[in-house]
Amino acid sequence: MDAGVGIYRDEDEKTFTPPAIQKAWERLDLGPGDYLTPNGEEEYLGDRVFLQESARLVFGSYANELLENKKLSAVGTPGGTGALALAFEMFRTLHPRAPLLIGMPTWHNHILMANWQKIPLLTYQHVHNQAYDIDAHLTAIKASPQETLVLFHTGKTHNPTGVNPSHPDEWRKLARTMEGRRAFFDTSYAGFENGLVPDTEAIRLFMEEGVLVAVAISYAKNGGLYKERPGALLIPASSQTDAIELQRVLNMKAQVSYSSPPALGERLIAKVFSSPELHQQWNADLQQIAQSLKTRREIFAKELPEFQFLAQQVGLFSMLPLQPEQVEKLKTDFGVYMPSIGRVNFGGVPTAKIRTFAQAIKAVLS
Repeated sequence: MDAGVGIYRDEDEKTFTPPAIQKAWERLDLGPGDYLTPNGEEEYLGDRVFLQESARLVFGSYANELLENKKLSAVGTPGGTGALALAFEMFRTLHPRAPLLIGMPTWHNHILMANWQKIPLLTYQHVHNQAYDIDAHLTAIKASPQETLVLFHTGKTHNPTGVNPSHPDEWRKLARTMEGRRAFFDTSYAGFENGLVPDTEAIRLFMEEGVLVAVAISYAKNGGLYKERPGALLIPASSQTDAIELQRVLNMKAQVSYSSPPALGERLIAKVFSSPELHQQWNADLQQIAQSLKTRREIFAKELPEFQFLAQQVGLFSMLPLQPEQVEKLKTDFGVYMPSIGRVNFGGVPTAKIRTFAQAIKAVLS
C-alpha cells in the first residue's frame, strides 16, 4: 500500500486521469513536432492558449487587463516544480539579499530549492494543535524585512499538513500584512477542495489588496498528467515594458535550464480550457476527487477517533504523529509505505483499504 507518493489513485488503485482529460486526448491534434518557443508580441514561452487560460483561471477578471495590455510574463515549465525553481532563481537574481518566508513543515522541495539558490530562509510554525496558526503566520510576515518573498500554498490544501487558511477573511488579513513584500502562490492542487475557481480565490483577494503576486501552477495532479509535466509560471507586471523585460530574462533562464517546456501536457490542458463541454466535465471530475478524499478521511477518522482532526483537513496530505521507527514497522509488518516524517497521502489509499490502513496505524501506535 503506497500512502506516500503524491498521486491520486482511483478505487481500482490506478492513477486517475479525469474523463475530461481522456476526451481531450482523443480530440487532440498534436500539430508539428517543433519545440515550443517564445511567441507573439509578448514572447510567451509555451503554448499560448495554455498560458492565457491559466492566467484567466488564477487572475480572474484581472487577467483581461493583463492580457489586453500585455502586462503579463508567462512561461511554460516542466510541472509546478519547474515553475518554482525558475521563480526562485529569478527572485535570487533580482533581489540577491531578500529572504523567503515559509511555514513549516512544508514540501521538502521548497527548502531544497531555496537552499540551492542560497536564498536566506525565514520560517514559522504553520500548525498549532493540528490547526492552521494564522497568528503565527501574521507575526512572521510583520517581522520579515521589506522585499521578502512569502510563499503560500494556494487554497485550503497544504502539503504536508492538510491545513491552510480556510476563509476569505483569513486571506485578507494576510494580504493586508504584506506591505512591501511579494506573495508567491504554489498552486499544485486546484480543484481538490471546492473547484478550480474557488480554490484559487486567495490569489485574486491578494490582488484586490494591491499585493504583488506571482503564481506557479501545476496540472499534474488535477489533470492526472504526472509524466506529461504541464506547469507554468505567471507574473503580472506594472507595465508592458516591465513585462517584456521580465519575460526575456525568464526565457533566457529557461533556455539554459530546460530549453523548451513539454508541449503535450500544455496542449491537453489548453484543449480542455478551450471547450466549454470539457471544461465543465473537468470541474465535475474534480468534484469526484474532492468527495473521494473527504470520504477516505472520514472513514479513517471513524476507525481512529483520536485522529478526528484528519476529517477536518483538506486535500491529499496530512501529518500523522508517527515516529520513524513506527513508519518502518508499517513497512516491514504491514507493507504500508510512507515517508519517515509521517506524511500520509489519502489519495494513494483507495476507500476499500482505508480501514485496513487505519488498523495498521493503530497497531504500530499500540
